[in-house]
Amino acid sequence: MAFAILSLQPPPARNAEASSPGKIRWAYYVPYDTTSLTSLRQALPNLDYVSPFWFYIDAQGQIEDKDQAEITQLIKSRGVKILPTFRNQVNYADFHGVLADASLRQRAIGNILRLVDAHGYDGVNIDFEALDGSDRSNLSRFMADLASVLRPKGKMVTQAVSARDKDLDTGWAGAFDYASLAASNDLILLMAYGYRTANSTVPGPTAPMSWVNSTVAYVVSQMPARKLLLGVAWYGYDWNLTAGPPARAMLFSDTMSAASRFGATPEYDEPSQTAVLKYTQNGQQHQVWYEDRRSVDAKMKLVEKYGLAGVGGWRLGQEDPAVWDLWKASTLSHRTWYLAEGCTCAPFDTWVLIMNPNETASNVTVTFMKEDGSNVVRSYKVAAESRFNLFANQVVPNSAFSTRVDSDLPVFVERSMYFGHDGTNTSGTTDPADNWYLAEGYSGPGTDTWVLVMNPNPQQARAKVTFMKEDGGQVDRDYTLAPTSRLSIYANGIVPGVSFSTRVVTDRPVVVERAEYFGEGGGHGSMGSPGAASAWYLPEGYTGQSTMVLVMNPNPQEAKATVTFMTDSGGNVSRTYALRPTSRTTINVNDILPAGTAFGTQVTSDQPVVVERASYWDNGRNGHSSLGASSTATTWYMPEGSTASPFTEFVLVMNPNDAPANLSVKFMLEGGGTVNGSYTVGAKSRFTLNVNSVVPNRALSVRVNSNIPVVAERVMYNGAGGHSSLGIGQ
Repeated sequence: MAFAILSLQPPPARNAEASSPGKIRWAYYVPYDTTSLTSLRQALPNLDYVSPFWFYIDAQGQIEDKDQAEITQLIKSRGVKILPTFRNQVNYADFHGVLADASLRQRAIGNILRLVDAHGYDGVNIDFEALDGSDRSNLSRFMADLASVLRPKGKMVTQAVSARDKDLDTGWAGAFDYASLAASNDLILLMAYGYRTANSTVPGPTAPMSWVNSTVAYVVSQMPARKLLLGVAWYGYDWNLTAGPPARAMLFSDTMSAASRFGATPEYDEPSQTAVLKYTQNGQQHQVWYEDRRSVDAKMKLVEKYGLAGVGGWRLGQEDPAVWDLWKASTLSHRTWYLAEGCTCAPFDTWVLIMNPNETASNVTVTFMKEDGSNVVRSYKVAAESRFNLFANQVVPNSAFSTRVDSDLPVFVERSMYFGHDGTNTSGTTDPADNWYLAEGYSGPGTDTWVLVMNPNPQQARAKVTFMKEDGGQVDRDYTLAPTSRLSIYANGIVPGVSFSTRVVTDRPVVVERAEYFGEGGGHGSMGSPGAASAWYLPEGYTGQSTMVLVMNPNPQEAKATVTFMTDSGGNVSRTYALRPTSRTTINVNDILPAGTAFGTQVTSDQPVVVERASYWDNGRNGHSSLGASSTATTWYMPEGSTASPFTEFVLVMNPNDAPANLSVKFMLEGGGTVNGSYTVGAKSRFTLNVNSVVPNRALSVRVNSNIPVVAERVMYNGAGGHSSLGIGQ
């Protein structure tokens, strides 16, 4: 069947930060209100991104540096991404030149880049407001030019846009061409508020539910939902019904003070899903329409309904403190998981491991999607704070398949496969994507490599697969994936006898893994990465085995990478490498570190790259591998784990910081029950925890909490063989 697959041209390398597991939690910080700083300090554990309101661009494209060094350091110290906001300082008529004039546009972009480099920001958030629809194409050109200089540096490009529920090319909202802007942005925050403003003559909600829903529905019809953040208001307006507008902007704390002072009882408007306070002062009637926990919760349900990337709040200091219960990772995400690989044909045994960290039982539905497009569905209950084992061979025997797990509560999911004398394992992903990278791949003698592509959509998907060899050569293949199915691609038949990396680009969001078999019964595998990044972390590494670090450079230009090995004893060794364009580089760590050294690895690059680790022992008969982490985190989840015979389990924690990390580890046992432990990881070192010595002879899941951001991985050995997987970070 012929089709126009040539339209699937690989885009520039994408940033991994925009596709981290789970839903994104974002908030704005402002320097002009002390309540914003107080809220920031308290909220950082529940945030993934912070956007400080520091920078304004004037009519000449100039920007004054107003970075607050102590705030920047505070945000970075908690492992939170910092994306400062750049606003237009002047109104539309005066700012038009910055968008339309090429020299002014490049001056403004150059000044943005200077500030990003000077302060080590993770990217930018562009918030140009009060524009005119006539500048629609100019705004899109500005964002495209900005992306062309920031993305090659591994920096994120994000933008706040005005909300509308239909096509407009006039007025402020008309300046935003959602489809065009999506191509230049890693994330777009939809300001789904401002339906009523301080100057509105009739009191009412700033974000009525029906309007918010219709704006989200329209915007996702114009751009990928996975790039869209729902912007929610945390403020309110106090209308004096006697005196008339303008209304007075109110923090949540202001509203509660008014309720107490005037003896008024807060109400709730069901149609608009908004809180209301009515009171009388000096004989004048007031109405305050404001956002509280209940109203924010109602709007946040749209994140799941439309499959959005996450949620962002305007602004810190204005909010009902109870919204942080909603902002916690366990509330926002991890209800749907995907696993591309799975097989129950001889000699494979496949297990799906589901970790429930909640204090109540969760109800899960597991859908197995077979290669012929048929599905098998089962439902289960997972006890509170426990681990559940699902033996897939009993449900879908003699089948190759992918797996989808849906839960009514947030859970964490992995898959393990056992065969011969070895096994493979990977954590699932919550986010199908249209772009995937696999750094590792080998098709030499005695090794078979497969690329597994899961299409969870009810429509067929088209895929372009590019194999990038160590010498920089490339081989492309095109495929069609049936709806709700799994496609297996045998790489040896396409690029025989070489080491390679793989990129998969599709016209619909899919999930991609790699499986590699060798040594007459050995193997390893890994989930792909939906993005490249300028920094990677690999907690596991041991030169008592043959250990390789695999670095994929998907860019059309050379990349320079620095690789630092951090040992259990705290010693560090660094090397620098030049990475060919569109190629894979193999680093043999045994040639660098002494035999018997346990270590973690940090890779930094001047271009976005993708990094994996592969380890072999017993003369290459056994091995395990793992995708690196593109960011650190303070909490890590590991659904799989067992210390029952023949398993030996290790948790590896890498601390890349200049200070020691204090760990609190919870072991959640199969069937219920927990065991707790506390540990310390030295600065710039790797820590090895033997789980068998803490919880012997049990199947379990693990949660690692740290006072500072770290990276955690789990390794399990089952006699001769073994497998490993990066934890799921939050």
